[in-house]
Amino acid sequence: MNDRETTGGGSRLNRETTASLVWRLDALLWLVVPGTIAGFLSDEALSTHWPDLASLGEILGILCSVVYGLLLLSLAKVNGGYRAAGACTLFVVAAGVIVQVLTGSGDPHNVERSIALILTFLSGVAALVGEILGILCSVVYGLLLL
Repeated sequence: MNDRETTGGGSRLNRETTASLVWRLDALLWLVVPGTIAGFLSDEALSTHWPDLASLGEILGILCSVVYGLLLLSLAKVNGGYRAAGACTLFVVAAGVIVQVLTGSGDPHNVERSIALILTFLSGVAALVGEILGILCSVVYGLLLL
């Protein structure tokens, strides 16, 4: 038997799968807390006074995004759209790190800046697609549970 068991024409998730999903969805919800803290720590106004806190905030933000992407990938068993949303999230994280590395040099006319600009644009598109897919999957999954 797969992740779903059929009863009377409707589909219901079994207990193990439901418990696993609830845990993952709770983890996604609670990622808001460290994500908000990371955003606060990396805020421009705060980083001018305490640059070390800004670095800590950026690292925490990256870690939260990676965990978020991995959790979305783990939800792909429920709906394939979560796989795409997780992949887009992980792409955005990787592109963000690459952009930070490429723009670290001071010369604004180098080739790395052009590549960084292209990566920034692509990661923005991927972030938008990932968020839309994640929202659509959540709505569809919520309707299936009704």
